[in-house]
Amino acid sequence: MYSEVEISILISFVMIFTLSLGVSIIILSRKNKKIRILSAKLLKEELEKKELEKVGIAITTQEKERSEIARKLHDEIGGILSMAQLNLSLAAQVKNNEDDQNSIVGLRK
Repeated sequence: MYSEVEISILISFVMIFTLSLGVSIIILSRKNKKIRILSAKLLKEELEKKELEKVGIAITTQEKERSEIARKLHDEIGGILSMAQLNLSLAAQVKNNEDDQNSIVGLRK
């Protein structure tokens, strides 16, 4: 059958193969762990990026709303101030006309 040397060589090959297989499994396991860690990190970064984009969009929207409100306030207050100025001018003219009429009435007496 097989000699002791052949059996020893066969056992050595089986042990080397088993050891190589074990080392390969350990290496693959570590690589898979690194890949999982990197994938989790990448996912976290993508989520943070999306969150930052949402915050940026919210800030831009708020700035647009504030600008629109400021523009509307400016336009409305400008109109109100123009009307107030016109009313004051008219009131001053009416006052001047009344003073003139009182002067004329005073001269007639």
